[in-house]
Amino acid sequence: MGAYRLGALHALRAPLLAVSARHTRRYMTRRMPGTAALATAASSAAGQSEVPKSGDVLTLECTSLAFGGRGVCKLPGGFVVFCDRAVPGETLEARVTSLKGGGRFAEATKVSSISPCEHRTAAPCPHFERCGGCTWQDIAYAHQLTMKRDQVVDVMTRVAKVDQTRVQTIVGDCIPSDKTERYRNKMEFAFGPGANGRGVVIGLRPSGNHSDLVEIGNPDGCLLQHPVADEVLRGCRAHLDSDGKSFLLDAFNRRTGEGVLRSLTVRVAVDENGEAIAAVDIAAATRGDDEDAALRGLAEAIARVRGVASVVRTKIPPKPELRLAEGRRQGWVKGGRGGRGGSGGKESRRGGRFRKSGAGEADGEGWSGEDVEVLSGAATLPMKLRGVTFALSAPSFFQTNTDQAEKLVAAVEDACGFSGDGTEVVLDLFCGVGTLGLCVAKKAKHVFGWEVVPEAVKDAERNAEANGITNATFRRGDLAKLKVSLPGVGGKGSGDIPKPDIVIADPARAGMDESLVKVLRSVGAERIVYVSCNPATQARDLLRLKGGDGGEGSRYDVRYCTPVDMFPHTPHVETVVVLDRISI
Repeated sequence: MGAYRLGALHALRAPLLAVSARHTRRYMTRRMPGTAALATAASSAAGQSEVPKSGDVLTLECTSLAFGGRGVCKLPGGFVVFCDRAVPGETLEARVTSLKGGGRFAEATKVSSISPCEHRTAAPCPHFERCGGCTWQDIAYAHQLTMKRDQVVDVMTRVAKVDQTRVQTIVGDCIPSDKTERYRNKMEFAFGPGANGRGVVIGLRPSGNHSDLVEIGNPDGCLLQHPVADEVLRGCRAHLDSDGKSFLLDAFNRRTGEGVLRSLTVRVAVDENGEAIAAVDIAAATRGDDEDAALRGLAEAIARVRGVASVVRTKIPPKPELRLAEGRRQGWVKGGRGGRGGSGGKESRRGGRFRKSGAGEADGEGWSGEDVEVLSGAATLPMKLRGVTFALSAPSFFQTNTDQAEKLVAAVEDACGFSGDGTEVVLDLFCGVGTLGLCVAKKAKHVFGWEVVPEAVKDAERNAEANGITNATFRRGDLAKLKVSLPGVGGKGSGDIPKPDIVIADPARAGMDESLVKVLRSVGAERIVYVSCNPATQARDLLRLKGGDGGEGSRYDVRYCTPVDMFPHTPHVETVVVLDRISI
């Protein structure tokens, strides 16, 4: 998970063109472990295997999954090929897109399925093949849950070094989502030029492609989002097609920094009457009064869509965001240079977490709350979770699967193991707007939240006050720059935080900084509840917390791990891991 972090779906690459038969080679593969690290080692050891070339089309049998959902295939001599959208048990044709690891393994994209796996099903979305936001939409949902648990078991065994027998006991079944369609409360879409460069279209970018665009909402919407969001897309498109001043609102060009409309984000909540209400965020770069007026006209048109409660504008700088990277399969990558300036290759931040673009979304950039201007309605949207109401501003992160977030927070609350007498002190790290801490505060003596983003800390404080929660305190601090300790934690000063009984940690995909792991071992809380959207980096941190890499301080034991499916039809899985202190 990761509070104040924009969650993101991953997708497939765009459909492939036909490949010349002279490049076609047919290989069949045998079973192998489903991990990138072991696959690389296997390929390295197989020195006699014929190495394919980029552009070759191979006939492959997928035998397992690597973490992240790519199919693992292996040539007769041992050479490993990772293939997007390949599923264990499937025979397929795949085109090699690149060689990696100094030629030790290859990446490929599926061209066609020769013999589908037994769990294959028809994908209901007409955009599935090109958009790819729902990578596993053509796989039966029950089997998706199995594959997600298998990936967690793999990294827990291979990275966290949990015994192969014990891991089957401590990793539970993946908690399913009641909804597999229309479950997202927030989606981000990109603007792009229309056919022949005329007009503007809106849609999603395929994975790894910063220039292509899959048009959404004309006429088919997105099966992931609420129907109100589909209506917003149609209303936006109708205005741009009909308004006399819409020619002023051309699509923002990420390569040159020219243009106005960059992205449109729709977040939907449900009010007390059960009615859907939406907040819309238009990211745009305007350069004068005429463009500002045209943009306000677009905002007014969107505000008239039934269910829209607010429209805000996120101001973006009129600068390039992409640069040409020579020698790369994808020519344009993030980090604009030249033209009128650029970001110099730095990732942007939104809501306190570095965010990379994912398929099934727009361009993946973000800005702080200081860049947001309200054009219509309120500045925030209320979202309720476990009886707590959160006021969300445009850059605020909130779990995008609202119904499943209820199950996730319930799992975290259970994992804390509260005694019931309200005596536990909780340290909530990476707390964001207070999502987890405020939801468990009713069972704790006090919750102390820690977050690097000042806007998030302010939002958390406002959320606590609005809900009448008086036993929660929030502090700002960068958890990646700690040297010896968490300032004030375990101290005896009047402003210090008492030693916590429970630590809740919910970092971004990169996991915890090694310095933070050392600090947590020195603090020595009885229990750590580690929530993660990336089980691989979580497993690395678990090994460190166990003392597997040496070091001083308390050592912890992994008691159990609960996978939670927050994003059906994708390889992504959240995990809630409980660690108990076993030594001081």
